[in-house]
Amino acid sequence: MKKTIGLTLLGLVLPYVSFAEDSLTTEERAQKVEHYYSVAEKAYQSGDLKKTQEALQRSLALNPQHGPSYALAIKTRQNRSKFSIQSRQRELAKVILPVVDFQDTEFRDALRDLGDLIEQTSGDKFIPNFVLVDGNGSVKTKKITLSMKQVPANVVLDYLLKMAGATAKYDQYAITVRPN
Repeated sequence: MKKTIGLTLLGLVLPYVSFAEDSLTTEERAQKVEHYYSVAEKAYQSGDLKKTQEALQRSLALNPQHGPSYALAIKTRQNRSKFSIQSRQRELAKVILPVVDFQDTEFRDALRDLGDLIEQTSGDKFIPNFVLVDGNGSVKTKKITLSMKQVPANVVLDYLLKMAGATAKYDQYAITVRPN
């Protein structure tokens, strides 16, 4: 298994070997490997999958035996869905809603309207796909009153959740809302 992952990673990396980097001294090569690894590590921590992969490709192209880069490449591959979820959360935070006005609105209606407002404001670039799981109906009929302007969509969602006594779990394709 390890050999297969190594060959796969190497296959992704080799096309990126630069001819200019062939003339580096051993010390310069080691410094570049550490630099690219550092960039990959920071990108991984911030949830930037593309930047992580690019930096790892460069690091491993220079030194396919670099253990930390190899380990981070495996970790990145295993946590691919985590990156999708983080990306989804960041995209929701980027949607700035001009006006939010819920007056004595049932939570399920407020959630539906918030979804519509997010889609409209983002130009259909972000679709929240709220899924309300409320078997005993303890949350869906709670009345919500909230009025805000120029606020990120994730902040509005947080307020709605607090008012209704609910939590949200993000996944790749939807945001599942449940009672606390």
